[in-house]
Amino acid sequence: MKSDFAIKGQRDYLSGSIVFDFIMDRLRRDPHDMDMVFYKKTLNNCLFTSETPGPDTVPVARYRDRDGTVHVLELPETITRRVDYPEERMVTACRFEGLEAHVPAVIDHFSFIEKLVAAYKQMLQTMHAGEKHKFIFVQLKLKQIPAGGFTVRHERKLGNGFFQAAVLDDSGRLGTVFFNEW
Repeated sequence: MKSDFAIKGQRDYLSGSIVFDFIMDRLRRDPHDMDMVFYKKTLNNCLFTSETPGPDTVPVARYRDRDGTVHVLELPETITRRVDYPEERMVTACRFEGLEAHVPAVIDHFSFIEKLVAAYKQMLQTMHAGEKHKFIFVQLKLKQIPAGGFTVRHERKLGNGFFQAAVLDDSGRLGTVFFNEW
């Protein structure tokens, strides 16, 4: 399946949340035991396939769950469309307490992954206030998507600018999200 994406806001890359939502909307309806990892930034549209990629393909991401694997491969077609993306509305709706962000179940029309990425990115930017850092979503390991509100709790900085946070709901730990600094 081929994408026809638009870049969010003023970003200079295809947001991982767009890729994740495409998989959730078109390929997986009730995902469990998800593991998604991004390999590279791109400004190009992508091909989504369950076939093992050939040696001449450019992998952008890989998504796995109980139902199998989806490979996300870069296409030569550059994304030219842009859409408005008021990320600050999500951040304003969250409640930040130290190393935690409490994210409400509903914030306008935003998806789970958009809210998760906005909340953790804001937390990292606050932790590194006054420094010139950009943070990008690079991996998600999740039992299931929370049905309601959730909490993001920063856990640690790993080597080479990687950051890890827990994703929790009322039942406990749902998984882990990772960001990279660039």
